[in-house]
Amino acid sequence: SASMEGEKFWTASVLAASVAYVAMKRNDRVKLFVFSDGVTKVFQSGQGQTNFPSLLQFLEQISCGGKTDLLRAAVQSIPRPKEGICYVFSDGFSQDDPAKALQRLSHARQKLHLVQVLTPEEAAPKMLGDFRLTDRETEAFLDLSIDAVLLESYIQALRQFQGALRQSCEKSG
Repeated sequence: SASMEGEKFWTASVLAASVAYVAMKRNDRVKLFVFSDGVTKVFQSGQGQTNFPSLLQFLEQISCGGKTDLLRAAVQSIPRPKEGICYVFSDGFSQDDPAKALQRLSHARQKLHLVQVLTPEEAAPKMLGDFRLTDRETEAFLDLSIDAVLLESYIQALRQFQGALRQSCEKSG
C-alpha cells in the first residue's frame, strides 16, 4: 500500500526475499502475495533455488499505492487445502482490524508470522514543532504542534497498538 513506500517497502522486500531464499534452498515452493486493498500481484515458484532470480525480478517490479485492506488480502490469498508457513510483512496500519486477518490465516492451517516494518521516524519520532502530517493512503491531513508530551502520547499509543497486534498473533498461534 502507499504507507509502505520507500524504506519500509525496501526492508519488507529484503525480508521476504530472505525467507523465500531459505525456503527455495530447502526445495520448498514459494508463493508471494503483494497486497493493498486486496491482492494485487502474485508470484509462484517451482521447487528449488533456481527460481530465486525470478523472485528478485518480481520484487523489483512492484510499486506501492492504494489503501491497506489486510482482511481482504488474507481471504484472497488463503491456499486451499494445503498447510503452510505464512509471513506477513506490513506496517500493520490498516483500515480494518488486523486481528481478523490474522485469525483468518491461522484458521487456514497457516503457521503465521507477522513482521511489523516501521521506519525509525515511526518507531521513535523526535520531531518537535508545527507540522502538517498527511496520510499516504487517504490523503487526509492533520495540522499538529508537536511537543514532548504529544510525542510521549504517540509512543504510548504505538506500544498499545503493537501490544494488540502481539496479542492477536498469540491468539492465532
